[in-house]
Amino acid sequence: MPTNPKAKHITAPNGTTYDVKDAEAVERAGDQMSGPLVAQNNVAYSTAQVRNIILSTSAPTSNDGANGDI
Repeated sequence: MPTNPKAKHITAPNGTTYDVKDAEAVERAGDQMSGPLVAQNNVAYSTAQVRNIILSTSAPTSNDGANGDI
């Protein structure tokens, strides 16, 4: 379970928000997530953080990705 006192909730990709105390934790080593980890959109480009990576077999269009995506 996360112990960060600043973390109050987690928002799932479908928009559902869960209190941290109700969320299942992923172990730091040797665990596997059962769904995608989706990072927040932001333009804090000089801040180290998780980024969304989009892979495709076709060229990107103007509708693909968001600020900060790779």
